[in-house]
Amino acid sequence: MSYIYIVCFTLILFFSFSLISKAKKTLSEKIFVGWIFLLAITELSFFINALGMAGDYSLLFSLVCDSHVLHGGFYYFYVQSFTDKQFRMKGIHVFHLLPFALMFGLKYYFNEVLGVMDCYGVGCIHAGNRYIDLLTFLKFGILGAYLFAGWHLVHDRVHHNRGEDRLEKIRSNWIDNITVGIFIIYSFSASYKVLDRLEFNFLGSAINAINIMVTFFILIFLYMGNSYAYIFVSPYQGKGIDLDAVSKNKDEQANEMAEEEPVKVDVVDLDRKFNLIEAYLKREKPYLKGQMTIRQLSDNIGIPQNEISYIIQQKTDKYYCDYMNAFRVEALKEKLDSPKLNEFTVLSLGLECGFASKTSLNRIFKQHTSVTPSEYRSNKNA
Repeated sequence: MSYIYIVCFTLILFFSFSLISKAKKTLSEKIFVGWIFLLAITELSFFINALGMAGDYSLLFSLVCDSHVLHGGFYYFYVQSFTDKQFRMKGIHVFHLLPFALMFGLKYYFNEVLGVMDCYGVGCIHAGNRYIDLLTFLKFGILGAYLFAGWHLVHDRVHHNRGEDRLEKIRSNWIDNITVGIFIIYSFSASYKVLDRLEFNFLGSAINAINIMVTFFILIFLYMGNSYAYIFVSPYQGKGIDLDAVSKNKDEQANEMAEEEPVKVDVVDLDRKFNLIEAYLKREKPYLKGQMTIRQLSDNIGIPQNEISYIIQQKTDKYYCDYMNAFRVEALKEKLDSPKLNEFTVLSLGLECGFASKTSLNRIFKQHTSVTPSEYRSNKNA
């Protein structure tokens, strides 16, 4: 089973490379990078233990074991920074290193002063040692407190503020999945520790069983991170759209239908109706919420569908889809022109302007401006 640890360790490094190499990282991304680095150290220790070399590096393993409580702090601060754009790290937050210092100090005291443990020699694996049990359940108590605090933030800031916006729901799902996953691995590890102490070790060594379970959780975590890669951006600022495959297929079908040659119709008051269309789009900005079909626009402004497509083509020489995209491009240009939004990624701003994906964003923006959004921003900042 040792090869699983190496695979997981390699994937952690590969996954973190894109974030580490990113020029402008948000606070949540910086915290996430630190958390990933800590996961890499933990996973490497699993691999060395699986090779039977833990005794050769007993002091290092003791420190890594104590550092497990730091995962709770990283989770809590990641939730804080991800859900609150105003959150900033302050000097007082250094006190969150105290749980690690407490674990290290107690272990040193039990080993070197009282002499009731030998973690720096044979390792903390003495069966039935009450001091090791005390440190173990103290560790789970600290992690449980952080987990509860993080869950409380998710419940208050995400669930209570969850509206109909679909990008917000996607971000909420990401935090929900992380929280649920951590709760599952925490519950399994704590339960198995209790069962092992009661000699119900039906899966073999508690250390190996928990290490394997944690590794599989990390692999699932990395898969989720890859699936949700587009939300590693600044805390949510505005409207967005759903990126699920079903919605995307419907949007593509709507685009194809909208770009068909409009049938010539007899339109009374063509200029007045076009002004009505423009006024509604500029006032309500429905294009920011994603694809809006001609039928939806027709229902909202009271102009027949066949007339809308014809009016737009006559007045702008554009098909309906291209006409709507022009509004999105202008909305994105305004955001890219604002120095206050430089910390936000182009993709996050594009999603807020109603673009469905990074691919469509770059393609459509370049059709209208001859440059990609990134090139447009670079030219502005040059």
